[in-house]
Amino acid sequence: MLDPDDEEQVLEHLQTYNIDTVFYGFRWMLCLLTRELPLRAAIRLWDCYIADAAGVASLHPCMCAVLLNSWAKRLFEKESFEETLMFLQQLPTGNWGPKEVALLVPEAYALRASYEAYQKLTHEVLTDIVTTLARLAVVAQPTAAVYSV
Repeated sequence: MLDPDDEEQVLEHLQTYNIDTVFYGFRWMLCLLTRELPLRAAIRLWDCYIADAAGVASLHPCMCAVLLNSWAKRLFEKESFEETLMFLQQLPTGNWGPKEVALLVPEAYALRASYEAYQKLTHEVLTDIVTTLARLAVVAQPTAAVYSV
């Protein structure tokens, strides 16, 4: 499972070397990780995408986040912009197969579920706040009798 501390450290590490997500993430998103994974592993991943009722658009970003976090320890060993970026653009997944992808997919599902739960909770909290503010506004409205002389 994704460790929030690792996630934060990965982001800090990338920021230390001024590595923007676009430098590696654009290709990850556009090519659906086909350049990062061997064909057998990519086919297993695509199978999960096709089977997912919510579709690629919601699962793929989570898979990318899980993949990035799975390489956190190796990423922290990189000590320059060039070294870090080359690592992200050439992940050492050459010997990966369906089993390695199958280990990461449940984490991507869990990440998506926690994000969706967060969105739902945020929506409910914001709805409660707006409702409360609307009630307070009605109660606080001055009546004509208060201002009449």
